[in-house]
Amino acid sequence: MRAVPVVIGLVFCLGCTNARNTIIPQDISKLDTIKPSVDKLTSEEKGLFVTYMMRHTVGAALGSAFGVKQEAIPASMTIGKAIEEQKAFAVKMDAEAAAKKAAGQKAEADRKALADQLAQVLTANLREVSLHKATFQNFDVENYIKFGISFENKGAKSIVGIKGIATFRDKFGDVISTLPMKIEVQLKPGQTTLVKLQKKYNQFDSDDQKLANVDAATAKFELTPEVVLFSDGSKFEAPKAPE
Repeated sequence: MRAVPVVIGLVFCLGCTNARNTIIPQDISKLDTIKPSVDKLTSEEKGLFVTYMMRHTVGAALGSAFGVKQEAIPASMTIGKAIEEQKAFAVKMDAEAAAKKAAGQKAEADRKALADQLAQVLTANLREVSLHKATFQNFDVENYIKFGISFENKGAKSIVGIKGIATFRDKFGDVISTLPMKIEVQLKPGQTTLVKLQKKYNQFDSDDQKLANVDAATAKFELTPEVVLFSDGSKFEAPKAPE
């Protein structure tokens, strides 16, 4: 009586092996012919096989539409080999994603370290925010938001240019708006200068509406420097985040 389960198990495993040895037709219109073999696969194997087929059929079609060459299903490719290739592909993609994440984390850590270092040299504070509305007189035909930002050079070298990203937050710390800033300014060591800036105001943009109503006294302002130019020709440049 004990031999029966063993025989059944052997037959079942033999069926699995035969299923994995089935050759996948290169003509996707004939995929129904291998359905009986696919049905014998485990749930995990089916998932891997379906993903492989999607990558080499739908993925190939989409890739060719955008000029990206994608391999078609090779001749004599078996279900089992497709499953193993998909496993290897998944491992490779996971490794690439992990490497990209690690590179991003390192770049972010480097950016923060340099930003902290630069904070010892340069500080920026929001002093004024106001909305200018067009008067339609003397060529005054545009609405714009005006900013007054004070920059203090706490370093030993004169600063001649600043480029970075300005972040405006409300009193709760929620982001209202982020804006790129590029300023040419003469800032000597120990000097504080109030710089006047402005941007076009779009009355239909909710971020612009919020920004125009910011209270400079309670708003939180942060400038993340990307490039700072010094008068001696040297510069601070934050590392770029990986794409």
